[in-house]
Amino acid sequence: MSIASKLGSNYESVRTAIKLKTITIQVNDGEFNLKVRVPVKREMEQITEKVRNPNEELVETLYQALANPLKKSIENASPEFVKALNAEENEIKITDNDVFVAGTSVRNIAQLQASWQIQVEEYFKLLQSVTGEPITESFEEIIEEFPENAIKEIIAQIDKAIRPNYQDTKKN
Repeated sequence: MSIASKLGSNYESVRTAIKLKTITIQVNDGEFNLKVRVPVKREMEQITEKVRNPNEELVETLYQALANPLKKSIENASPEFVKALNAEENEIKITDNDVFVAGTSVRNIAQLQASWQIQVEEYFKLLQSVTGEPITESFEEIIEEFPENAIKEIIAQIDKAIRPNYQDTKKN
């Protein structure tokens, strides 16, 4: 017997509503409401794990897309240009598995970008479509549909809806 059935028919009737939250998205002059399914703890931990440790293949793909143009520019540049770039400090440094620009790792940037892409995909999966179909679009499909500021706002509102914050916890 499930906990829900033990709690009675009143709980059974509102069980689905309890698992959903309505969020309001305000972007530029537009405002719209979306329903978000609040994941159970285990599912939230899985989402968090995926975001924290993105697929190495994705990280490598993003790294190559960022690093290859830099590497190619350096290879094609004259030695004087490279020397001028690095006159004060090592502005560009190429190692065996990374490129550093002004001390910032391009591989680290790729890792952060991969985490963002995974977070966007996973959070969009929590949205409830009006047709009842699951939302399974890829990051590429999402960015084709929504401008960046809208995606950031949607993700921020979903995050607020599914994670208790200090103010909400303090009320209890």
